[in-house]
Amino acid sequence: MARVPSDPAQAKIIPVPERPFPAALRDPDLHPTMPRRGQRALALWAATLIAVPWIAWRLLRQKGRKTK
Repeated sequence: MARVPSDPAQAKIIPVPERPFPAALRDPDLHPTMPRRGQRALALWAATLIAVPWIAWRLLRQKGRKTK
């Protein structure tokens, strides 16, 4: 109660990000949770950073075989 202002007009509601529900407390018949947008974006960036150099390497390797 020491943190609550005595005047109700001075009270503030501060938004906080949603916290995921603990997996250990979930019922087994519930649908799995969707990955966060940031996790999907990170996976896409990681796939791109791996795929682009690999494709470039394959194309350069094929080009080198054709010129010989």
